[in-house]
Amino acid sequence: MSCEIIVKLGNRLREELVETCRRRLPNEACGVVYGYRTADELIPDGFAWIRNVAPNAEEAFAFDPGEWIAACYEAQKNQRLIVGVFHSHPIGANAPSKRDEQSLVPWDSYWIIGFAGSDGDIAVYRHTEQGWVSLPLVPA
Repeated sequence: MSCEIIVKLGNRLREELVETCRRRLPNEACGVVYGYRTADELIPDGFAWIRNVAPNAEEAFAFDPGEWIAACYEAQKNQRLIVGVFHSHPIGANAPSKRDEQSLVPWDSYWIIGFAGSDGDIAVYRHTEQGWVSLPLVPA
C-alpha cells in the first residue's frame, strides 16, 4: 500500500463512527475499522468499538484485551479485513499526538476523530519511516 492511498468513506459510516465516539465523551473511544483496499484506495465498510481500559481514558486509549481478540477473531471468521484502528481526541484536534506516536498500533491506517469543534472531525493517517502521512478522505 503506497502513500498515494485515497480513503473513500460513505456518509452513513462517517456519521456512525462520529456518533459512537461522541457517546463515549469525555473519554477516548477506540476500535478497529473493517473494509477492503486496492492498490490506490481504502474503502471502509464497518467498524467495531473496543472498550477503552486505559486508566486515564479521558486522554489515552488501550484496547480491552478480550474485546481486541474478539474483534480479530470476528474479522477472520467473517473473512473481513481490519484496515485500521481508530480513536478519538475528546477535546483535541484530529491530528496525531505525541502519545499516538508512542502507542502506535501497526495497521494500514490510523483514524483520529477530533472533537476540538462540536461536530467531530475524522482524519486518516499512515505512519511511515518519515512520520505521519495524511490520507485524502473523499465521499464514497
